[in-house]
Amino acid sequence: MVNKIDLSPLIAAFSDFLTSIYKKQIDDLLAVYPTKRSLNLDYTDLEKFDPELADKLIHEPDIVIESAEQAISEMHLTLPTGTGEFSPHIRFFNLPDSDILIEHIGSKNINALVSFKGVVTRRAETMHRVKVAFYRCQLCDTEFRVFVTKNFVEPKKCETCKKLALKRIDEESKFTDIQRAEVQELLERVRGGAPAAHIELLLEDDSVNTVSPGDNIEVVGIIRIRPPIKVRTKQELIYSRYLEVVHIKGLKRDFEEIEIDKEDERHILELSRNPNIEQLIVSSVAPGIYGHLEVKHALALQMFGGTKQMFGGTKGKFMAGGMPMRDDIHILLIGDPGLAKSRFLQSVSELAPKSIYVSGKSVSSAGLTVTAEKDELGEGGWTLKAGALVLASGGSAQIDEFDKIEEEDRAALHEAMEGQHISVAKAGIDAKFKTKTAILAAANPKYGRFDQNKNLAEQFEIPPTLLSRFDLLFP
Repeated sequence: MVNKIDLSPLIAAFSDFLTSIYKKQIDDLLAVYPTKRSLNLDYTDLEKFDPELADKLIHEPDIVIESAEQAISEMHLTLPTGTGEFSPHIRFFNLPDSDILIEHIGSKNINALVSFKGVVTRRAETMHRVKVAFYRCQLCDTEFRVFVTKNFVEPKKCETCKKLALKRIDEESKFTDIQRAEVQELLERVRGGAPAAHIELLLEDDSVNTVSPGDNIEVVGIIRIRPPIKVRTKQELIYSRYLEVVHIKGLKRDFEEIEIDKEDERHILELSRNPNIEQLIVSSVAPGIYGHLEVKHALALQMFGGTKQMFGGTKGKFMAGGMPMRDDIHILLIGDPGLAKSRFLQSVSELAPKSIYVSGKSVSSAGLTVTAEKDELGEGGWTLKAGALVLASGGSAQIDEFDKIEEEDRAALHEAMEGQHISVAKAGIDAKFKTKTAILAAANPKYGRFDQNKNLAEQFEIPPTLLSRFDLLFP
């Protein structure tokens, strides 16, 4: 039998911490509870107040968070309405080492608190989990409630009559919302050509529906493991992992700032004074390919982008009628096979701080934009899955063999390329996602090679409406 841990010292410590540092935040939350149900606590505040307790939070988050929530409960605070119980979630943020890579999370982190940045790739439908189960005995009518914890085992025997006649009454039970999502490594942090590591998230209650595919986020949570599924008569003890979310916030930056040291700064300033800086930048694009200076120049300009449209500001260009003009440049390279088109795409993919490389031969509209599909992530429900243009929003996407994309899949690109967003309306899901992505595409002529005796435009295996979305074409 496992001895129950005495939480009273931790509860007392949190009572002092909360009343001395977070009194105003608690009062503010009381005024809006239960519309808002979470109290966000800065890890650095706890570290200054009690370094030992802060360290314990990292290694034993379950008992520390439980103690913090119990400390608030024992304050017996009164809601403005005078009715109901004040029991907010405690959500810690601003952890040290929040820049760890998802691929570096391992068995040493099981049941520990971690923090990392990533991009949301999928989000399932909201589901509902029993929080307080209500039971009634079918023989003696004994009724009781049970709080459903992580290691919950459903009771079978009535404690009064000792008969196996218990029935859970869902109508009398209390539920909480849960949602599964998937997050992968930020694209700018993935080594060139390597697959991005990913991990499943479990969001609960007021964290549900706070993220969408394509969002860059910083998340704090506890690494959990899921028991293996029994196959036939054998069962390997191999567990899958997921992150039980404690705190989550969006990152407003399009991509991570590159860290530079003093030597880097000196070199950058020196380059900025070089009168041939533009030529140096152009020559760094696909240096292994001789000539094609116009193409290289265009690709360099694409990576820098146009004048960014500032919300509420005067920067950026506008079309007639006041609509903001797209500031990302779309480029199409179209020519005979063997002219190094793919090498140009690969070079940009390696140089751009945030990019995705895909092939039109193996990609669908779902792989490029976003789709709602049946998936095991939602346990049979519908899942929103982000494609390359959504994940690369704020950066660039390289699409090789653009002419091989199926005709019905091309239709999804019109909105993504010009309006720079994607709309989804399927299975009751109605959502819109940003695709502020510069597209570099490569394609072959309609008949494999250009025929000098035929009209050039007629030899493009791309409809004029889609062709018009490209700003620069290099046949």
